[in-house]
Amino acid sequence: MNCSNTDTMMHEYFDNELSKEEESFLFTHLAQCEDCKNNFKALNRVQYEFRKGESELPERLEQRIFNTIRTKERHAVTNSSKKRLPTYLIYGYGVIITMLFLFMVYQFYDLKNETLNYKENFEVTMVQIDLQQKQISALINEMPAVKVKTSVDNPDLLTIGILESL
Repeated sequence: MNCSNTDTMMHEYFDNELSKEEESFLFTHLAQCEDCKNNFKALNRVQYEFRKGESELPERLEQRIFNTIRTKERHAVTNSSKKRLPTYLIYGYGVIITMLFLFMVYQFYDLKNETLNYKENFEVTMVQIDLQQKQISALINEMPAVKVKTSVDNPDLLTIGILESL
């Protein structure tokens, strides 16, 4: 038989997982193979020391360990809850943020209305300017034509004389 399979069987033996057939096969192999026998003795000593250590533990050790774990879990839960903001502060902040949002919306619509008023005033002003421009053009076109005569009495000076209108 392969000794590596025997090694696996030894571990199963100490874990009480071998059937009676496999157990008898293991001990037959151990009787024939000196290396496996020494390995089995070493594992048996380790198993003995392990079980010996189990019996030396206090009876209530397991209970104390579980109690300690539970108290640490409770402290962890209470510590994490202490870091949270109180509920009334959360609601207060929510109300303040909502009010700020509503104020900003109101200001936006108020600004929009002001912009529309300025636009209407601008359009009215542009219509008035256009009307005034047309009136000025009409007045200028209704004026009589003027002839301008120039004469030079003194060559150094130039005078402009306006003749009567035609």
